[in-house]
Amino acid sequence: MVETPYYAALRDSVEAAYAAAPERVSAGLEVCDCPVCMTEEARQEMIATPCRELKAWLIAEYSNSAHGVPSRLDDLAALLPRYLDLMAEGAETDSLGIGVELTRFGGAVAVSEGAFPPLKLRAAYHAWAELMVLHGGWLRATSGAREGIGEDRLSPFYLFQAIAAGGVPTEVVTGAADSLFADPEVGRVAKMQFFAALGHAWNGRRFDLYALKYIMEDRRAALADWLQRWLSSWELEEMLTDPGVIGPPFWAERVQAAITNREALTPEALSDER
Repeated sequence: MVETPYYAALRDSVEAAYAAAPERVSAGLEVCDCPVCMTEEARQEMIATPCRELKAWLIAEYSNSAHGVPSRLDDLAALLPRYLDLMAEGAETDSLGIGVELTRFGGAVAVSEGAFPPLKLRAAYHAWAELMVLHGGWLRATSGAREGIGEDRLSPFYLFQAIAAGGVPTEVVTGAADSLFADPEVGRVAKMQFFAALGHAWNGRRFDLYALKYIMEDRRAALADWLQRWLSSWELEEMLTDPGVIGPPFWAERVQAAITNREALTPEALSDER
């Protein structure tokens, strides 16, 4: 992992999350035991292993289990730091690569009415979320974005969706993106990469932002409003005509596609799977 100006603080937030969470999941860990979800052997391995030592493939097995939000939220509290740890290193914590790895935690935030995550873990989680967007944005602005579903889990556009779907308050996610875009060293490139990726998600009828359908309606509305404001801003229009902005092939066309179709970014559209 290439270190960025945010990496040390990001690692500190991960350690703070570990310190605020149980070390292990319970013996009653809930998973879906259907043939395509998770085997009993994998479940027992998770129970027997300290969460800090859980392998990425085992976390991905848990992510992809169709069991929903478990009744014991302490198990989610125990697992959350390991997700944050692995994601900070760009590791795969699910096999889909469409930004849904934190959605079970987002579901727990919704159903617990503010009780999840516990206060100290919540503070570490929100700090991690802000730093993760900044870290990923800096990294991609200096090393170049990667194309393809699931291939760029450290891009700010991917993280924006994944973290928002993880129940982190909208203002934390959008505030981190605003801070990234304002960075005098990498902000312009990060902004270009972010909105080019958004334009690339336009399929001719709607923006394909699958993870955002998991977000509560009021948070979807806030995200849509933030995206709309940026797509209506003079800054993006100016960027399109600035010869000093250099990006991957078709970046300008993709940013323009996002601007042109910005009215399609509504809360209703973001929740539509069709």
